[in-house]
Amino acid sequence: MILLNLFQEIGMKPAWSVFLASCCLVSNLTTANAAGWIAVLKDSPAESFDEEDLHMYLTAAKQTLEAQEQPPQEVQWRNPETGVGGRFLEQARWVDKDGLPCKRIRSWITLPKRPEKTLVLAACQTPDKRWKLLSKIK
Repeated sequence: MILLNLFQEIGMKPAWSVFLASCCLVSNLTTANAAGWIAVLKDSPAESFDEEDLHMYLTAAKQTLEAQEQPPQEVQWRNPETGVGGRFLEQARWVDKDGLPCKRIRSWITLPKRPEKTLVLAACQTPDKRWKLLSKIK
């Protein structure tokens, strides 16, 4: 219930709020971690995602963050039902002062009949292997 209220307070649509709260509970995210990731999507093209678009977006983001390939490979996603899609690409990786792996990734979001939008994120992996958002760069 706390997550649901949090998502609605930051302006999430009711359907999104319920879906994201459920995802966070299933994936065992803390309220603070979930709030950071969800706040990034506010006022972005992702606000118009349906549940499947959002699931595909988050799956591609996680795949990009967890990838170890060098050079980094672009991760693409597309929902044929809605025409929404995008891609992610790792731009940098480093180890923070606590020895935890961090990455900066770029996300491109494509919606039908709208120009492609870009978002740059930085995140570090926590000791329990979750990714904590550090910042929304752009």
